[in-house]
Amino acid sequence: MTITLEALPRVVKSNEARRLRRAGRVPAIVYGRTQSPTTISVEGAAFSKVLKEAGESTVVELSVNGTKMPTLVHALAHSALDNSFEHIDFLVVDATQKVQVDVPIIFVGEAPAEKLGVITKVLHEIHVEALPADLPHDITVDLSSLIDLTSNIRVKDLVAPQGVVFLHDPEQVVVAVTAQAEEEETPVAESQPEPELATNKKKETSETPA
Repeated sequence: MTITLEALPRVVKSNEARRLRRAGRVPAIVYGRTQSPTTISVEGAAFSKVLKEAGESTVVELSVNGTKMPTLVHALAHSALDNSFEHIDFLVVDATQKVQVDVPIIFVGEAPAEKLGVITKVLHEIHVEALPADLPHDITVDLSSLIDLTSNIRVKDLVAPQGVVFLHDPEQVVVAVTAQAEEEETPVAESQPEPELATNKKKETSETPA
């Protein structure tokens, strides 16, 4: 399935980016080995939908005034105030040349060993190489094989999609089970007698003065 995103050329000038954001558009730039940097803008809501479908590791066909270019979302800048998109970099890719990208890992299933220890997710992305058309949206890792405290899943245990090569050390741990740290018992302080209250009053006696 081809994911297409419409874009419009933009002119870089004072306050133009701010005006675009107020109008619901996101300033962006597209560039590549055979594509000179071109400033553009995309509709914010449309880009959010595309990003949800494609992520940053699936080819997006960028259409600028009818010219279509296969691209990857190369960089994203967010607003510190509301996390909205501030700027986007699109990288034009060659359909015949392999590229290297980080693909997110999606963990699924329940680990039986979770009752015995802590599930530690070491990797959350995996570096891959593939032709642009073969890039996966994500890599799924099933936790159900983690059955005891000696269990782990390494890169070599993952099945790469057709045309995809994992660039990590095959022995790299993706997720493991670690023993729970034992809680140290806090010693109970021995009860101490309460100190007597200081007073200026003389001790009363039942003796009658002579």
